[in-house]
Parts: sequence; structure tokens; C-alpha cells
Amino acid sequence: QAGKQLEALLQCKAGTTFTAQTVEAQFQALGLVKSVDGFFLPLLKGVQPSLFGDQVLAALVSDADGEKKAVVYLKKQTGKQMAKKLGVTKIDEQANTDDSSYFKQTSKKTTLLVGSASEVFLANATINYQSAVTCQLIK
Repeated sequence: QAGKQLEALLQCKAGTTFTAQTVEAQFQALGLVKSVDGFFLPLLKGVQPSLFGDQVLAALVSDADGEKKAVVYLKKQTGKQMAKKLGVTKIDEQANTDDSSYFKQTSKKTTLLVGSASEVFLANATINYQSAVTCQLIK
């Protein structure tokens, strides 16, 4: 159930709203645990959480600087595959990724971003991912 709610939220359709607390609770319900640097990570043992048919390697929610973002980092699907799955076609020229990253303005205040392979740096680890899905709300 948490997975379906998160997938719906991350598609960032017009009218989407969320609070950091709500998203954190959904990440936890999915089986992710908050680390010291604020990222939510899967437990080392047990069922690996998944969204959009892919394993979630890490997740993050932020609420600062006039915007809110909820992000999940996925293991296998490329940014291009995820963008196609979510119907996102515009290439994000500002993204700093080797392969194309994509975005879709879903309303005046909501944008769906699909990033391509890169890495997340944590306090004591680096996580390499194939794609990232972000819902960004402008306040």
C-alpha cells in the first residue's frame, strides 16, 4: 500500500502536495530506514523495497529554499526507461548526468524529474544508481 501511494506521489501530477513527515512515514512503511545523513536506506537483510518495478537503493525528502522534493534512487532501470514508463519526454539540459535526464512540468507548481545514472554520496558510502525519480513542488 505504501508503495502505491509513493508511486502516485512521485508521479507529481497537478495538485500533488505532501509534507516531509508524510513522505518519511511512507518511506519507513516501504521498509527504508533513515540514516544519519538524512537519506532513507533499505535494511541490509530482508525484503528489498521496490517502486515502479525496480529496487529502491535510497530515498530522500527535503523541504527548504521555497521547494519540497521527494526522490527515490533506483537500481536497474535507466533514466530513459523510467522517463518512457512515466511519460516524461523533455530533456533536462541543466542536469549534470552522462546520459539524458528528463523533466515534465505537470502544473505551475509541480515538476516530475527523471534523472539518469549517477551516484549519491553518504557519510560512509557511495550509492551508484541507474535512475532517480523526483517530485518537486514550488511553494
